[in-house]
Amino acid sequence: MRRIGLIVAMASFLGVFCAGQPALSTEDAPDEEAGVETPLRLSLGSNDFQTYCASCHGEDARGNGPVAEFLALTPADLTKLARNNGGIFPAERLTQIIDGRQEVKIHGPRDMPVWGDWFDVEAEAPGLRASEREIIVRERIGALVTYLKTIQVK
Repeated sequence: MRRIGLIVAMASFLGVFCAGQPALSTEDAPDEEAGVETPLRLSLGSNDFQTYCASCHGEDARGNGPVAEFLALTPADLTKLARNNGGIFPAERLTQIIDGRQEVKIHGPRDMPVWGDWFDVEAEAPGLRASEREIIVRERIGALVTYLKTIQVK
């Protein structure tokens, strides 16, 4: 049910965002760093987290998901990202790690899925250009990062 809601929300976003507009480029996409905490953005981030991340990181994002015990490496406690980074939430680094399409040396081995590729596949629709799919990918990852920022513990 959550997945259907997410698909409808993203389709609505695309319909409103792209209707009657010239082709979009990735430069036209909103900046993830802007990370405005709107109810829709937080809802999309929370829904994607529960759908794609909670099985490993846990519903509470503390690294205790039902799959965690079967993994070679313990999933990160995502509620302590800012604390573990000197009190600064590492939005850009987190965006790169979640996306996964570029190697992030500081992350170490790639033990989690490449969500950038997965979200790109999910964004495929007739007539949608690669640059428009990339906007959807960036927005979904940005929504995840925005959501994770809201659950940081001191």
